[in-house]
Amino acid sequence: MKAILRLITLILLITLIHIPDGYATTFPQKQWKKCTPESKGMNNAKLKAFKNTVKGSGVVVKDGCIVASWGNYKQSVDWASAGKPILSTLLLYALKEERIGSVDERVTPVVEDVFGRSLIAKDQSMTWAHLANMVSAYARGERPGERWAYNDYAIALYRELLESVYGTSLDQAFQQRLKNLQFENGAGFKSQQGRRIKSSPQDFARIGWWFLNRGEWKGNQLLPKAYFDTYILPQVEHTVNQTKKEGSNYLNIESSGGSSNQTSMGPGYYGFNIWFNTSTDGKRFWPDAPHDAYQFNGHWGKEVMAILPSCQMVAAVVGRWGKMQPGIESGMNQPMKLLTQAGRCE
Repeated sequence: MKAILRLITLILLITLIHIPDGYATTFPQKQWKKCTPESKGMNNAKLKAFKNTVKGSGVVVKDGCIVASWGNYKQSVDWASAGKPILSTLLLYALKEERIGSVDERVTPVVEDVFGRSLIAKDQSMTWAHLANMVSAYARGERPGERWAYNDYAIALYRELLESVYGTSLDQAFQQRLKNLQFENGAGFKSQQGRRIKSSPQDFARIGWWFLNRGEWKGNQLLPKAYFDTYILPQVEHTVNQTKKEGSNYLNIESSGGSSNQTSMGPGYYGFNIWFNTSTDGKRFWPDAPHDAYQFNGHWGKEVMAILPSCQMVAAVVGRWGKMQPGIESGMNQPMKLLTQAGRCE
């Protein structure tokens, strides 16, 4: 009789306690789970309009399921500058593992180890955060932190210094720390002789889903949530002006792709190599997208991963997102609006 009562009690507890979706549905296993947009309460017409706008190849993830996939979404491609946030991801791992003491730590000793010489006098105050936020002033005329410069020479410096901190290639550092994400097609620093990220859209979306979940993956906190609260947000004040003075590439670093001064866009929207939809002056980059949306962005709108936490959505697409500029008239605002409407999270 007691055994029967215990069984009844157990059944009642199971029916009364809310059991959330298991990790098998919240996170992908070896393969992504695929769901219909309708099963996730989405507006399928808007989702189709989004796909028709961006074209190319990509996936959209909603609530841990792929709800749309098109083109060569399993084929690995170079994500160009959309891979830059992975450098800052490795910086945060270096912080967690106490390979560096702080993101505000000066990089001069590491520069001396790598290049056998020091930074010039005006660059002596350069920190890891300066490199991650595009205000390092390397190869420019100002001092670190003074001016904004979207600077691929500085990104190349950032990459080489991180390799020294890890004592291994960036790809090896990446594989060791993100192996839990179980990439289906393979991902890592496998393009341009190990300098840039190569991944399929469906694998890149795993990184986006991990970011959306603030460093958690299947119950494991791979990076502290506090890091996402502190670092994954705009870091460059909107009042910071664009660089005006030319400088010298005195360490003879090969650029990661572009010049040392590529755009005035960034202050108010940029931090740790990520583009955000909020700024310190209250203006949104994409006015018709949620305030918490952010992007990994390459080639100014060709390779893009959009992460929309309030919508529980990620889109990883190599296609045509439109002209990248702040404001409602921006070409990129339209696909971000359609994605938001598809998720019914306006």
